[in-house]
Amino acid sequence: MGKAFFSRRLARRRGSLAERAGNFSRLDIPAGVVLLARFHRFDIDQGREIPPSVGKRGGEKRRKAAASGDPIEAPKRIRVACVGDSITAGYGLPSTAQSYPAQLGKLLGEGWEVGNFGSSGKTLLKNTLAPYWKTGALNKALAFKPDVVVIQLGTNDTKQEYLKLKGDFVGDYKALIALFQKLDTKPRIFLCRPPFIFRADSGGDTEEGLEQLLPLIDQVATETGLPEIDNHAVTGDKGALFPDKLHPNQEGAGILARTVYRGITGKSFEVVMP
Repeated sequence: MGKAFFSRRLARRRGSLAERAGNFSRLDIPAGVVLLARFHRFDIDQGREIPPSVGKRGGEKRRKAAASGDPIEAPKRIRVACVGDSITAGYGLPSTAQSYPAQLGKLLGEGWEVGNFGSSGKTLLKNTLAPYWKTGALNKALAFKPDVVVIQLGTNDTKQEYLKLKGDFVGDYKALIALFQKLDTKPRIFLCRPPFIFRADSGGDTEEGLEQLLPLIDQVATETGLPEIDNHAVTGDKGALFPDKLHPNQEGAGILARTVYRGITGKSFEVVMP
């Protein structure tokens, strides 16, 4: 059979379709009802119908991918929001690429996306001169729609004038947690005990003040059932890695990154970041 045969067959098929279309025009179709027609292309050379999902528009490729089990779309990366102050932001480092969130992203690998939402000088307490609550960083962290949230706040709350407000600390911390718990992503949330403070200046952030807040962070973790990551314990003997007695250098930030990595994944990563 040649092309002439299939051409006649195609003509008869078109005529049949036209006849059926004419019949549709004579039907009493109620207003608002839509009729959907499914058309097939016809391959004259091969004498076969071609389903609409196969052909030049990529249907054949999609069909083969589905049949073979190959992924059609790239999998979603796990998003980690690092919420914190200047220690999270990477203050004092030559580049934010050396901050603990950036190093954490390298440890976690390609299947993860880590966002740095640190804001320098900010407190967890609401009623201070510099609350994290009023920063663009918090709004961006929420808009990031994270799957995992790591909160490390409290260092700037150790100032003497703010310790007078420590009665609000637990309630304010729970309120911050609640903002993330309301997200559609229902993220896993980790609470960090902040790094050791090596300063002796009673007028600024002090280890003495932090010692008053650590039990409150523990209380929040217990009452909310959220896991803690102890960045305080792992930095207590690492004063040389905190040049200004408060902010870590690249190596110190690497210790924080590995500790958070272990907290999130349950695995150790002992390689020192370059």
